[in-house]
Amino acid sequence: MMAKQRYTTEEIIHKLREADVLSRQGRTLSEVATLTKWPANTLIVV
Repeated sequence: MMAKQRYTTEEIIHKLREADVLSRQGRTLSEVATLTKWPANTLIVV
């Protein structure tokens, strides 16, 4: 069984900032998830 990939704090912050920029540009949640390579169910819309 393979171990889950763990992200560093810096990687998480970078991905969240990237997602924020994309969402402010009018991208949908699905597009943001695809472009940041994160599953859509892990992104929280605030």
